[in-house]
Amino acid sequence: MAFSPDGKLLATAGGDGSAIVWDLSKQPPLPYQQYSLPDVPDNWPDGVAFSPDGSMVVWGMDDGTIVLTRVADGTVLHTLTVTGHKDASVPALAFSPDGRTLATGTWDGHERLWDPSTGTPRGPAWQARGGPIANTSFSPDGRMLTTSGPGSAELWDAASEKQLGALSIDLAPTPAFAAFDPTGHTLVTAFQDGPVLLWAVDPTSWPRRACALAGRRLTKQEWKDFLPDRPYKPSCGPP
Repeated sequence: MAFSPDGKLLATAGGDGSAIVWDLSKQPPLPYQQYSLPDVPDNWPDGVAFSPDGSMVVWGMDDGTIVLTRVADGTVLHTLTVTGHKDASVPALAFSPDGRTLATGTWDGHERLWDPSTGTPRGPAWQARGGPIANTSFSPDGRMLTTSGPGSAELWDAASEKQLGALSIDLAPTPAFAAFDPTGHTLVTAFQDGPVLLWAVDPTSWPRRACALAGRRLTKQEWKDFLPDRPYKPSCGPP
């Protein structure tokens, strides 16, 4: 499911093949648009997302088809196809904050960026994970991208598509769903079996956090042991 940015519409992707946008101003909610997606046997939408301006809704299909539709009249704007993957179902979809880029993640771990205005890829797909991508999301400034799935989440530079880091949780091998907080400084990961963890993804906050965990600054001997090539310049409080 996905809410429109103004909260007035709700898009639902059904295992029965249904793809519906509901008008929440009605009680009970009534269908605002019902979409006719690619008619393929045993095919259904696995994921759904609205564009930031609410004008488009995108559906990720079990057969690897990605369908961009116009909300106002239900017109299919573009149909994208993921090819060359052993399991191309597309459960993970996210628009960049400016709406100019669409990120898609497949069940076999491939991530790809697209231009939603033209329906063309911005580059080749890359292997983001060794397993399924259950969720993908952009940071509020659009500079970072997350992929997440069973047991872990990954951080990527959205422009270069280079990995910035990985968050591995051995205690939670079930699917993880990751999203940034409104500041973009914290990543929230929620696991299907219960744990919810907060990660500091802003490097400028790491020295302060490290000091808080240590409760003191490094002694000269500790500095010599761990940072022998750097001059002694502790950033925390008294030793």
